Amino acid sequence: MSYVIPYRDWVFIREDDKNLHFLLSSILKNHSGCDTTIKTMSTSFTQNSQCQSGNLLAHAIRIHPGQDLVPALKKVAQEAIEKSGPSSSSSSSAFILSAVGSLEFVRLRMANACRNVVEGDMNTQNLSSNEIKDWNERLEIVSLTGTFSAGGKMHVHMSVSDKDGNVIGGHLVEGKIFTTLELVMGTIQGVSFTREFDSATGYDELVVRQVS
Repeated sequence: MSYVIPYRDWVFIREDDKNLHFLLSSILKNHSGCDTTIKTMSTSFTQNSQCQSGNLLAHAIRIHPGQDLVPALKKVAQEAIEKSGPSSSSSSSAFILSAVGSLEFVRLRMANACRNVVEGDMNTQNLSSNEIKDWNERLEIVSLTGTFSAGGKMHVHMSVSDKDGNVIGGHLVEGKIFTTLELVMGTIQGVSFTREFDSATGYDELVVRQVS
């Protein structure tokens, strides 16, 4: 089956669809001011892709005032994973689709603030903790995004704004809900997320697998 994928100023088509290529070339050639470029896309590109996919399920919930953010997120993610379907097509992957709300406290780890690496050695014992900062004030959640796997493992980043509109962000460590957190968690049926040690970074990193 033929298909066209528009992307910015390119049009991708299957390389084996010569008729469509000729038709598009003729149309674009005669279209005044059109600078779109036609690119052929090899069928093997999609066959060799490392992306894994499946049916998406959305799980909506409200988290109430005073609840600890991280345990609440992990609980919702685990429940979403368990509800994703029968074992033959189940998911062990979850991710945040949407989140809006407010906090009265948050603890964030800054980006690579204090990472000391012994040259040639990526052992985690030689990595000092990145700087961690606390905010004990009312904050609006500007963004909250991340992935979860079975067993409570997660990797979540967030941004929050203060009363003056100043925005801060980092790796989520702790938090407490002020008024609400309206959360939609997604799961992908037939796809698993795990976190496994990566010698190139010295950290446990996301590994995505298709569930047979």
